[in-house]
Amino acid sequence: MTAKLIKLMPNENEVQLILSGSIYNERALYFKQKLLSHLDDNTKSLSLDMSNVRYIDSAGMGALLCVRNTALERGCHFEIKSVGSIVKEIFSINRLNYLLAAENLS
Repeated sequence: MTAKLIKLMPNENEVQLILSGSIYNERALYFKQKLLSHLDDNTKSLSLDMSNVRYIDSAGMGALLCVRNTALERGCHFEIKSVGSIVKEIFSINRLNYLLAAENLS
């Protein structure tokens, strides 16, 4: 199973995506490309809901970091608004908590 992207808010300046499934090595490049396709010069905010993502490996985390860095370079706010307990633990173990929105840190 790979992550599925569902565009939530088609506001021209804000993109909210719901992700589900697993983000792992074989599909990380495709996943990154799909996320980057939602970033353009007019996008001011990219928010990800990862509450339905069951697992993410290092390739998936690398894809998220690439998307985050690209968004920030373009002046776009990047935020992961919701994560499940397993993904939250994986982020914590890898010291990537800074990717998470404040409400996910407790």
